[in-house]
Amino acid sequence: MTVTHAIAEGKDALPIILTLGGLLVAWHYFFPLAPKIALQLSPRWMDGNPKIGILTLKVTNTSKVRIRKKRLSLQILFYPVARMENLGEWVPFKDDYTSEWRPPKKICTTTKYIYPGETMTVDYPIIFPDLALIAHVGLQFRAKLSLPQRILCNYWFRPQEQWTTTMFVWPECRQDCKNSPLGDAAS
Repeated sequence: MTVTHAIAEGKDALPIILTLGGLLVAWHYFFPLAPKIALQLSPRWMDGNPKIGILTLKVTNTSKVRIRKKRLSLQILFYPVARMENLGEWVPFKDDYTSEWRPPKKICTTTKYIYPGETMTVDYPIIFPDLALIAHVGLQFRAKLSLPQRILCNYWFRPQEQWTTTMFVWPECRQDCKNSPLGDAAS
């Protein structure tokens, strides 16, 4: 093999090496452009009435891109305390709810975009019915990817388009915690 032959083969491999290097650089710069959302639920109680509370919902855009909101849904299911041991973390959001459950409520319907670092905070009243001793709350955010995000994301990586968080809420027990599923630990 002569030096001129080696140089000719190197010139043929150079476009392949540069293409692979360009793909790695593009991956490094475009991967942080995937949408990321942080959800938070926190209850607080009204003074004087342990069955009425306010549920604070926080949605934070932790990514470096603007995210278009498709839907923000809140689902609250009330249960008697006897069913506590049978409950899982699953909360129905789409068409998989039965007559026992209500359809989820769409909240923040006027908001279209969430910008990087922005936090949406909503205070939602929660009123426990007489027979309900526990509430199962679910919050779901669905994003709508833009055309460039869909083109980049479908071929290179698969970003999340939906985020869900759930929590169990018990009415506040001020004087008598015997009805609480936690017993004396709730006080």
